[in-house]
Amino acid sequence: MTVAIAVSDITRPVPYRGENGILSPLLRRLESTGIKKEKIKIIVATGMHRASTDEEKVEMYGKEVVEQYTLLDHDARIMIFWRALEKQKRNPCLCQS
Repeated sequence: MTVAIAVSDITRPVPYRGENGILSPLLRRLESTGIKKEKIKIIVATGMHRASTDEEKVEMYGKEVVEQYTLLDHDARIMIFWRALEKQKRNPCLCQS
């Protein structure tokens, strides 16, 4: 199983980083269910903003997350994302809890 987590970019002040942030507990929970780190993808929802710099990613999500997980910047101008979304609408995933 692969998991995608959408997170905000640097323009939205969300407390993701650190033990008191919202991202580390979520990642630990996912891993506790047997999902491996390499199967967790973190998608930075940039909207129409530019891609995040490496420094911004560390500031937002923490060095450990940046070093141990795959972080991808969404680019609304690339059509493959829109095609994947359209495919998802036709064949929705039913997630298990």
